[in-house]
Amino acid sequence: MNDRQPGHTVKRSPALPTCPPWCTTCSVEEDVPGTRHHRGTTALVDAHDGGDNVQLAVWPDYFDMPASRRAGPSVLDEPHVRVELRSLDPEIALTPEQARALARQLSAAADAVDATPDTRAALTPGDR
Repeated sequence: MNDRQPGHTVKRSPALPTCPPWCTTCSVEEDVPGTRHHRGTTALVDAHDGGDNVQLAVWPDYFDMPASRRAGPSVLDEPHVRVELRSLDPEIALTPEQARALARQLSAAADAVDATPDTRAALTPGDR
């Protein structure tokens, strides 16, 4: 097996979880040993924020840390879908076509995270 996945800059390590198939970029979180932050491809969907054109970014995401270290909101402890509004305005307007595009991207990201395999290999007695 490669020690790197395409698009990854972090070398594989037996102490770290493997990447789910949708992960395109990941980082090792140095402040929480044994943790890898997986991020999938970002899809951009056009929207409007009351006058200006803006974009919504949608991507699968997973802050993959050991269960004993999890302390954040429970949604972040499992593979999840992130949505980021790239605007200062908190409200957006979508045309029917844009709403359908957003729905397709949300559904695709949800399908990806639903299919995430177990990323943590069981330790063998020699690994402890």
